[in-house]
Amino acid sequence: MPQIVLIGKIGSGKTTLYNKITGSNEKVQQGGRSVTLAAFQKNSIYGRGFTVLDTPGIGAQDDKMKCYGGILAALSEGPLNRIMIVENHARVDYIVKEIKERTKVFARYKPMITAVITCFDFSENPQNDKEFIINNLAKLNIRSVMFVGIKDSGISICQQIDQILLKSVQQQVELLDSEYLTHFDLNDYEDKDGQFQYQLECDSEDSLREFRKVFNIIQQTITEFPNTEPDLSNKLQALIQFTKSQTEAIVNKFLKKNDHIYQKLLAKENEFAMYLVHNQLKKELANDIEKIVKLTQKKLQSNAQHCFNYIKKCNFCNAIWLKVDGCEGLTYCGSVSNTDILQKQEEAPQQYDVKIVGIKIILEVNLLYLKRVAEIQKIAIKEIVYIKALVAQKAQKQKRNVFRAQSGKTITLGEFGCGQLINWNTMIPLNEGELNELVDPGLIDYYRIQDDEVSRKMHLYKQALISKLEKEINLQKNHLKNQKKIL
Repeated sequence: MPQIVLIGKIGSGKTTLYNKITGSNEKVQQGGRSVTLAAFQKNSIYGRGFTVLDTPGIGAQDDKMKCYGGILAALSEGPLNRIMIVENHARVDYIVKEIKERTKVFARYKPMITAVITCFDFSENPQNDKEFIINNLAKLNIRSVMFVGIKDSGISICQQIDQILLKSVQQQVELLDSEYLTHFDLNDYEDKDGQFQYQLECDSEDSLREFRKVFNIIQQTITEFPNTEPDLSNKLQALIQFTKSQTEAIVNKFLKKNDHIYQKLLAKENEFAMYLVHNQLKKELANDIEKIVKLTQKKLQSNAQHCFNYIKKCNFCNAIWLKVDGCEGLTYCGSVSNTDILQKQEEAPQQYDVKIVGIKIILEVNLLYLKRVAEIQKIAIKEIVYIKALVAQKAQKQKRNVFRAQSGKTITLGEFGCGQLINWNTMIPLNEGELNELVDPGLIDYYRIQDDEVSRKMHLYKQALISKLEKEINLQKNHLKNQKKIL
């Protein structure tokens, strides 16, 4: 006999549908806690005949394991013909959004899905609503839709389902661990009134809002910097470091504020609640940091004085060169210059202190840093002169005289370079990957969850969830098995 499974949130009309199809009298409720706490199965009493499995309603903060355990147990009851996602009538865009969210876990089984819109007799413009829902669900590859009204009888509902089943093929539905762990909200904080979870999530949102006030000011400041801004590179570097210090302060403030909650969860051996919310906050901050870094790199590349614009590749041998005196216009790949304008223009790097006044960023030169740099330069200047002399001697020994038949000239090359005639203005700029190798801000990875200890904890947490869920699935399977005996 064909089989269908009903899946929907609390109050979607799922159990009312089940009662009409099977002639049952299971409890129903609009919102609040789910009154269907286990999976039920029964045969239809009208039409050609099929088996229908009702599942617990999705959306209750407690009984999550019962809900998803019931769904997974129902899906495992032999091959199915249809997965029916039930959604009650509301704004049509909201209906499409909810069904899209509900069907993500069934991405591999989209052809088996039928969307069932209940209470459709409340629609003020049924024809337009139907067209909107059908057309937009088709874009999600959901091409089977049922519309059911409160006054529709069990007979008419079964007739609609019979027509759908005529075009259906039975298939075993087996969700992977990765699928339901990603799309089912299985986090069980063992916090019956939801107080700890709610408090942590509220504080996390407050922390993000606090940081994004600063983030927006930093972003605006970087955007408004003209490309001719003096010492742009060091100013942007100071803003990146300031962004990092702000994220560190926000996370530390969050941890300090919620330490008492962490201690209570730790006593219950359920510190994963704190761990998950904490790391979700860090991931959100990482995304914001990444935006700042990308914006900074884009601004740097548009600055004529930045090193990105002094680095290019030879069109012939792909050797990467740093622009020095003599590179402008026509030259030869590897040609040796006697002078180096970049070295002549060397200056001590600036360091800036950053502070926010109102909605403005103020950057001030750190005078103490400049003083330390000046002292170090005095000590190192003799060594620098000596090293440059050694480099010059080595370069002289490694010079090569190469005759270019094409121009009839003999040119002097250094140790590297192919000697081909090149023009700096038409040479190949470095691609994004090559530039990223040269620029490592060291900030994005700061909040990426990649270390072994974090991965180990996440793995243990997932295994604990799977183990708990499997116990509930087995209980629900036994419940369904007992119902089969009655059938």
